[in-house]
Amino acid sequence: MTGAEWGEVSRLFHEALALDPDERDAFIGQAPVAEEVRARVLELLSEWSEEGEGGEADPGAPDHPLHLSPGAATTLLDWIRQEPEAGEEVGRYRVVRPLGRGGSGAVYLAE
Repeated sequence: MTGAEWGEVSRLFHEALALDPDERDAFIGQAPVAEEVRARVLELLSEWSEEGEGGEADPGAPDHPLHLSPGAATTLLDWIRQEPEAGEEVGRYRVVRPLGRGGSGAVYLAE
């Protein structure tokens, strides 16, 4: 799915949430979007309804699929914060040097 299609999914999902639950299927069925977008919105609405209107499951709850134990979360964060060194291979690329750093992370020249 492209970024534009995900944008359509988000837009249609939020517009549907503003409607009464009984009106949502008809609204989505009439929307001028690709079938893949329509199917994903219906899937998201189904998950939303299963978790309860007006709220999502708590990712911190032990039974949530995204739940990490405190030790696993710390290990993951440590791994994410690692800075690659010049010459280090990341996937199929070799890091040459850092290019810049900002609020969202760092950019490296790689080949």
